[in-house]
Amino acid sequence: MTTLLSLAVFLSIELHDDLAPATCTYADWAWSAAERRAVDIREVEKPYSSLRDDERDALTGCSICREDQVVIAL
Repeated sequence: MTTLLSLAVFLSIELHDDLAPATCTYADWAWSAAERRAVDIREVEKPYSSLRDDERDALTGCSICREDQVVIAL
């Protein structure tokens, strides 16, 4: 007998301007297909207010910022 367990976790946090962190930090890199690894790895730090639309999910409001990430223990 096969048991299929599906778990979906949706976190929707709408950050208001007064609750948003001041700074956004994340790692960025380019993928080199020839080298089969990440290259040009860099840490990015910028004002949270300067996030572009493509750096934030329109549905949930989650961003690429470490400050928005949470640990989910299963």
